[in-house]
Amino acid sequence: AVPTTIFQEDAVEPKTGIKFPAFLEDDSCPATTVLVGVGFKGMKIMRVKNLNLYAFGLYMQPNTICEKLGPKYASVPTTNLKDDPDFYNDLLRENLHIRVRLVVNYKGLSIGAVRDVFEKSLGLRLRKINPNTDYHCLKTFASYFTKDIPIPAVRLNTLVCSR
Repeated sequence: AVPTTIFQEDAVEPKTGIKFPAFLEDDSCPATTVLVGVGFKGMKIMRVKNLNLYAFGLYMQPNTICEKLGPKYASVPTTNLKDDPDFYNDLLRENLHIRVRLVVNYKGLSIGAVRDVFEKSLGLRLRKINPNTDYHCLKTFASYFTKDIPIPAVRLNTLVCSR
């Protein structure tokens, strides 16, 4: 069963109003992939106007999480896991199947621009966490954004990346 800490129904990212399905269906991936979080990337122009560039949903496979982290966290109540930074660090450090569903919310944004925003934003966070990082993971992730084509601002247009 899907734990109650994972979305049981579609979730709406509050800043953009974009809806994400609780379960991401994909015939090429037989395991259940469930929504575990949503967010958005915005940008401020000249300290006056805010642009909500895109929203994203983070999907993971609960079975994989249980296999990898179950021995360490099986006896910890789920209410305690929500506030446990070690749990989130372990989630990020383990080699887990992660999918990101990206929904563009700004007209005229290209895949190249999305890639650049991701590289800049994630690069700053990586540098903050570990100044000696080799950025291999960031380069691998950015390599998924290869075609520099315009993406119409239609909420049905999404890009899904898997790790």
